[in-house]
Amino acid sequence: MLIDRRVVFMFAAPDISILANWFYIYYLAKIQFFFRFIIYEDEN
Repeated sequence: MLIDRRVVFMFAAPDISILANWFYIYYLAKIQFFFRFIIYEDEN
């Protein structure tokens, strides 16, 4: 996953890199929340 970010920074224009970086952070946060929800549901 970190390699993907580096590839984006290397090959994309600066503005696109910043957008991709924010999208990547948002996507990871969403996945974390989703998995937390699943784990919480499994515990009950």
